[in-house]
Amino acid sequence: MRIAFPFVSFQDAADLRCDFINRKVGLLQQLRLVLSRMKTAEEIYQSVLDGTRTPLLEGNFQAFRRFIALPHSISTRMGTVTMHTEKHLESTFQTFHTSLKDQRVTDYIRTTIWAKFVNDTLIQGAHSCLMISGSTEVAPAYGNEMSLEFDGETWRVASSVSSVANIQWPTIAPVSPR
Repeated sequence: MRIAFPFVSFQDAADLRCDFINRKVGLLQQLRLVLSRMKTAEEIYQSVLDGTRTPLLEGNFQAFRRFIALPHSISTRMGTVTMHTEKHLESTFQTFHTSLKDQRVTDYIRTTIWAKFVNDTLIQGAHSCLMISGSTEVAPAYGNEMSLEFDGETWRVASSVSSVANIQWPTIAPVSPR
């Protein structure tokens, strides 16, 4: 038994179905292309680590600032500091840069351990940090966690939690033997 649809022939219905399937396949192909161009949470997290590395070592606050949200919080086992102003952030940056310089750090290696999208504008992750002077470790490797927020243009570090103890720099300066 055939069911007749008013004003639509079987051929028209078959053509409509083919058009629908072709459009669906086309949309799926476009979606795959868009997804292939997207970065993973790990790639974004590592790009922020990489983007802040050279400015920290060279003392270039403006280049560093592009990657940091305000307010910005840094937590350690000793407490939390929240920077609400660019002036406070710059002062903290300069203190950290000076600490790296005083310890003769030539490379600051930070590697993503994990990162995940919490939602479209928030990534949480963890990374390891290693400070090198020439070919020598300045201090043992340590871990950090960061929250990145997307402001519509750029992923920025909103907060970080460090496994080091001190809240002020130098946080992990080696202890001199007595």
